[in-house]
Amino acid sequence: MGLGRRLSQRRLYAPLLLTAISVVISFWQRPHMRYSDQRIELITAPGRFLAQVGDVWSSTIDLGHIQTSQFVGYLFPMGSFFALGDAVGIPVWIVQRFWIAGILALGAWGVVRLVERLFPSRSQSAGFIAGLVFISGPFITIGLNRGTSWLLAAALLPWLLLWTSKGIANPRGWVAPSVVALLLAAAGGGLNAAVLVWLVVAVALFGLFEAVGPAGLRTVVAFTWRAVVLCFLTSLWWVIPVVIQAKFGANYLTFTEHAEAILHTPSASESLRLMGYWVAYINGYPDPDPQLPAIGGYLLSAPTILATFVVPAIAIGSLLFLRRWRYGAFFALLLGLSVLAMSIGFPQQSSIGRVVTDLYYSAGPLQFMRTTYKAAPLAALALACLAGVGLGSAFDWVRSVRLNVNGVVRAVWPATAVLVLLIGTVILFWGRPLWSGNAVDARLFFPSVPTPWVAAIDQAQSTTPSDSRIAVLPGELFGWYSWGGTQNSVVPGLSDKPVLVRQITRPATEQAAQLLDSVDSRVQQGRLTPGQLPPLLQLMGVGRVLVGSDSSPRRSEALDPARVEDELSQQPGFANPAANFGPVTTFQPPPDRGGPAVKLGQVRAYAAPRPASPRITRVHPAEKAAVIDGDAEGVVALAGVGALNPGRASFYAADLTR
Repeated sequence: MGLGRRLSQRRLYAPLLLTAISVVISFWQRPHMRYSDQRIELITAPGRFLAQVGDVWSSTIDLGHIQTSQFVGYLFPMGSFFALGDAVGIPVWIVQRFWIAGILALGAWGVVRLVERLFPSRSQSAGFIAGLVFISGPFITIGLNRGTSWLLAAALLPWLLLWTSKGIANPRGWVAPSVVALLLAAAGGGLNAAVLVWLVVAVALFGLFEAVGPAGLRTVVAFTWRAVVLCFLTSLWWVIPVVIQAKFGANYLTFTEHAEAILHTPSASESLRLMGYWVAYINGYPDPDPQLPAIGGYLLSAPTILATFVVPAIAIGSLLFLRRWRYGAFFALLLGLSVLAMSIGFPQQSSIGRVVTDLYYSAGPLQFMRTTYKAAPLAALALACLAGVGLGSAFDWVRSVRLNVNGVVRAVWPATAVLVLLIGTVILFWGRPLWSGNAVDARLFFPSVPTPWVAAIDQAQSTTPSDSRIAVLPGELFGWYSWGGTQNSVVPGLSDKPVLVRQITRPATEQAAQLLDSVDSRVQQGRLTPGQLPPLLQLMGVGRVLVGSDSSPRRSEALDPARVEDELSQQPGFANPAANFGPVTTFQPPPDRGGPAVKLGQVRAYAAPRPASPRITRVHPAEKAAVIDGDAEGVVALAGVGALNPGRASFYAADLTR
């Protein structure tokens, strides 16, 4: 009784129960299996990855680049969390589940505390329901599949509003501004600045709402300037590298999703039910399943679709019964503006849609805001708080009703039980993939990186000459293997040496990225001439080549193993591998190509066809440089006719002055 009384007095029942639910949810998603969350390096070698992202310059993945703004953010807290778990020997799949559980629990606890502050009540039912709605909606399922950094930002949003409220109540103090600054620094701005912008919008909107209320403008300003100064200082660790990359690095956004794809799905109705993210609506061609199979229920199941509209209906309907709740107006405003932000470009054929699309292409600095769906955390919080307060108030009222039956006052337990059943049913279908344990795409799971790949990379590191690269041919736009979808190539995350592999992102300069694309395209398209590949590899400082046969060509966009073998075997040094790793499998040539079947190991390693010199880092005299009237295709063409000298400096004419 003493413990229960203390928990009740400190209002810990709801947070602790939601924490337990968060842990169960996270470990319920295919236990004992790891899956690729944003970067495969986080679960293959998090310590090495953490050390690599701390450098502004990287020589791996391509021909060298300034780290993109989507890497530095892994320093804290995500990369540090995984590296610490790995350092103390915790199995990576458990570290991953604790990371997910921590995010969900943090978000749920923040919602409970925010509701308690803005909707004072002796009951914890409103906060509990709000927290449960917040951590079980469609946004959570999408975030688990596309990157939990989104979820981290969403989980910190209620805490940001909570401490903003506390700071405005004590505008001359420094504790609340300091907490806000630390929360914002940990919200993943270095991973995804667009998400952080929307968090700032929500906090600013709350400040304006308080400024026109009892708090007054002067009080809000006194808190704001303190918070802004501290937020700037605590965010410099990721802001400076992002600015450096923006000024001197490549514009990698050009090669990612564009407005035509992004704005094709987020209608107002889809945004209201926390859907609308364009990837969720793509089928996994040539397979009939959706690109995110867990989202299928939200698109095809009538009860689930109904539940995702019932929750917003309850949230909006609650405003009619909570007219005296001042902050109901704030959450209604937050919901309306966030849904408007997500759906403003839909449909693209409309006049506003065309304006938004034109703005995307004309206002380059704003392209990082291209995925309007990243305003979803604001809508998710507003829906959770409104629905939680509405349902919690209804539950408390029904539970308090007493009937006088023959002079005996009795509680109406059947009505309470029916209401609990209805609320539970709605939340069950609202978070159907989570409760069923299928929230994450099963194709992303794998027990561990296959031993052949680990052995091949270990040997490549010991046999590759110093100051040279390990190349992976052919490249993979997306990391998809027969044993699991890693989203990125598995090799960079296992190698201390620089790795060269073509992927969907192009972080290097245009000249370097185009050279890698041109070389890889010749392999992929079967257009290499005899002897063309060795000088190109030498030019790029490659000392070892790894060729895998376990890729999933339909999803990785890589050439099938039989044609890769046919193409490479015609090049000097590629007739026989220096080493084979893993089981040997027979591959048939495609129906449209003749030739015999080939037997290939899972991973094949080839020594550099020519001496490894020139290395990665080298200096050539400019006096005898070659000037190419063209681009990377000209370099590849020179190699095709034996005229490329890797030991000679080369320039593109367009890059030179007269």
